[in-house]
Amino acid sequence: AVRHCKNVEAIYKECDYITIHVPALESTKGMIDADAIAMMKTGVIVLNLARDVLVDEKDMLAALESGKVRKYVSDFPNATTAGKKGCLVIPHLGASTEEAEDNCAVMAVKEMRDYLENGNIANSVNYPACTLGPATKAGRIAICHGNEANVLGSFTSILGEAKINISAVANKSRGEIAYTLIDTDTPVPADIAAKLAANPAVVRVRVIK
Repeated sequence: AVRHCKNVEAIYKECDYITIHVPALESTKGMIDADAIAMMKTGVIVLNLARDVLVDEKDMLAALESGKVRKYVSDFPNATTAGKKGCLVIPHLGASTEEAEDNCAVMAVKEMRDYLENGNIANSVNYPACTLGPATKAGRIAICHGNEANVLGSFTSILGEAKINISAVANKSRGEIAYTLIDTDTPVPADIAAKLAANPAVVRVRVIK
């Protein structure tokens, strides 16, 4: 039967297996220390698949040596625990199942295809997430540029002077980098794209369609 415990002390005192699943906060760092271990059953098995700083490893090694803790399982191998009596350390690869790897590959392909076909950015390392959805209008341009004042205004002015109507705009920034997607009711000619690229703040202009 499953029973809800209202405090960790009850878990320490009653459980033969204790698994740790909490974030690394100031309030949780070192929560499994000599005092916590002293409340546990003799021969307890502790599994830490959350964060290494949650366990005071010196206290854990002492408990393993004395027999208070039977096994300590962790996926944060280091010089303190690796090869020590009672420690079972494994790579930090809990998320790397075959299914997860397949899903990651599919996600990467979908995001790359979305960028190439629509100019949308998701989960980039150094660029902001920015999307206008599928490119359904007559024209779409993607502009990488510095995150500076009046740059976006210069884009709209150039398009306005060319009598190109803007139907949608997405502009996002991340630190010093910005990314703009612009949908237009008519395709953007090469000479207008060149004018957009002439702005000193612009890194690249890509005409999606």
